[in-house]
Amino acid sequence: MYSCGLSTCFHTNMNEVLRQSLCGVTLKVLQAKLDQIWPKLRVLARASPQDKYVLVNGVINSRLNESREIVAVTGDGTNDGPALKRADVGFAMVCLSVSRPC
Repeated sequence: MYSCGLSTCFHTNMNEVLRQSLCGVTLKVLQAKLDQIWPKLRVLARASPQDKYVLVNGVINSRLNESREIVAVTGDGTNDGPALKRADVGFAMVCLSVSRPC
């Protein structure tokens, strides 16, 4: 994990963290604040579909680097559809198990 340069960020209440750290008074995500946070993220777990879209869109719209970052997202393919479509690489994972819940 660390040999390839990846680190993890697990947070089960990302909605509230994003609202507090990224939004202004109007609850609109501010690109400048997102630009301060996203370079430190590597792997984000347990994010809501809305959070995924906000992060994907924010990284894609960022002008911190001369070349744009490549963004990859995994999701269920239903609720995460907008983030999967907006990302450069999107993996939709579907559980087809009939005998046990996924």
